[in-house]
Amino acid sequence: MTGWALPLAKVAFDVAAIGTIGWLLVAAVLVGAVGRFDRPYGRLSPLALRATRTGSWWAAGWCAATLAVLIFSLSEVVGLPVVEMLSPSVLRALPWTTSLSTSLMVTGVACLVLVGSARRTATRTGAGALLVLAVAALVPILFTGHSATTADHDLATSSLVVHVVAAALWVGGLLALLVCARADERVLATALPRFSTLALACFVLVGLSGALNAFVQLGASTQTWFSPYGALLVAKATVLVLIGLAGWQHRRRAIPAVLAGQPRAFLRFAGGEVILMATVIGLAVALGRTPAPAVPGADAAPSHGRGHPTLSWEVLPWSPARVLTEWRPDAIVLAAVGLAVAAYVVAVRTLARRGQHWPVRRTASTMAGLAIATFALCSGLASYSTALFSMQVAQFLVMATVVPILLTLGMPLALVLQVRGVSQADANSPGPRHRLAGKAVRVMADPVNGLLLLVAVIMGLYATPLFEMSLRYFTLHLLVNLLVLAGGLAFFWSALAVDVLPERRATTHRAIFVLVLLLFLAAFGAVLVGSEGLYGARWFTELDWSWSDPVVDQRRGGSVVWAFALGVAPVALLVLWAQSRRTGEVPVAGNRRGA
Repeated sequence: MTGWALPLAKVAFDVAAIGTIGWLLVAAVLVGAVGRFDRPYGRLSPLALRATRTGSWWAAGWCAATLAVLIFSLSEVVGLPVVEMLSPSVLRALPWTTSLSTSLMVTGVACLVLVGSARRTATRTGAGALLVLAVAALVPILFTGHSATTADHDLATSSLVVHVVAAALWVGGLLALLVCARADERVLATALPRFSTLALACFVLVGLSGALNAFVQLGASTQTWFSPYGALLVAKATVLVLIGLAGWQHRRRAIPAVLAGQPRAFLRFAGGEVILMATVIGLAVALGRTPAPAVPGADAAPSHGRGHPTLSWEVLPWSPARVLTEWRPDAIVLAAVGLAVAAYVVAVRTLARRGQHWPVRRTASTMAGLAIATFALCSGLASYSTALFSMQVAQFLVMATVVPILLTLGMPLALVLQVRGVSQADANSPGPRHRLAGKAVRVMADPVNGLLLLVAVIMGLYATPLFEMSLRYFTLHLLVNLLVLAGGLAFFWSALAVDVLPERRATTHRAIFVLVLLLFLAAFGAVLVGSEGLYGARWFTELDWSWSDPVVDQRRGGSVVWAFALGVAPVALLVLWAQSRRTGEVPVAGNRRGA
């Protein structure tokens, strides 16, 4: 029974997850809220409300399918019949014994939250939060498959996450939109152009991440590619090409026909595309049940980092040259950066087509910030960030200071608003500013709150067990870097005040906040240099590198903090001075209107 039921339960799991994500995508993105862009927290339209309610039913099915996969997976692992698995003593003990069962438990809890919350959500912000939760609920199980056991485990796992999330958004959005269109064809005029853009991005991400994961799993050997696993991958890639051709026909014929008042054109193309997507889902389930072949030479891989998911299997002695030249790509980071670059470039080109000018220096600053973020998270700095304390501090400060300053100078919010028809002057005037910025944004627009958030992030990481946990777990390490980036953006966006919406304090006031951050970093560096205790002691003593002393490296980390403090603060003060000169502001205390 288990042998037959487990694949069926996994199919149900995939379908229910895709349905949940698809309906929430319709509510949060494709249909949206009643009101203009300057009311981002508006109530959902009636159709979007129905979509969230439908999504809650799909989430309930997802929860049931998760429970079925959990029971049958444990039955397969421990070799007990399903009837014995359902006894209370077994159910209390087994669900937390394996990484797969733990991830399924986390997904099940997230599904229960979706079921309860989706029925009460009435705003676009709430629907967006539920969509993010649904996507996050799909991720834990991806860290327990074949990709987690390969030599390039981090690259294989991150590419699989990008692959599955992009596919779920693409397939789920198409299915939900198809159902909505059959109920009310008028929705296509608004939703279809939005979905077409999303589908194109998802198609590119699915194709690139799938090719990357296939190469990691199978290598360059023809022997592995002609295995059953390789044959399934080739079949899946072939169907993906056919879906891409169907999508191209959508953009070429269906969208113009829908905008011309012929919605049936979309329904014809979508039906065939859904059949192809169902085939891909079936092949994906078959891949999950098929063991990947052993790549020739994989057994000879060094084992320096084996058993430590955040380390490469081969960790060579640290040197500046290796930090600059080594490359440890992360598919999640590369996908996020690629989407950010594409979105920024498309927005700039949109303004150019309207005859509006966007300064080149802002684009250059944004691209530089994204490039440095990629370096920090995918280069040798990322390889050594979990092996050496000093490199972890360097990565942390790059994401907390350098990247936020460059991204802030790119003025992304002003660009988005200008594309939407809101000028920078209107965005900074009291009335429109109040409508454009939600309560949370208005709170963070004050540099006092931004400084407190950044300091809290630093203290919360290094003064709690979160630091060592982030060194041990790949996902948590990535989330901590994201949190650090968010804290840095919150501070420098409000302190530099070059973008729209921040509170307009005098230049002198904002310079004081930068100097306070400088003093805090200097004090933090002094603590690292003079501390007798070791941060992340269990982790670094467990690694026991013959070429690095943890205590000496921690003191080196204090010097890194001082170097960043003395380098970043003058740059921020220079930006403030240049801004005051450009706007003619007199930098005296009491001038709260600023520019």
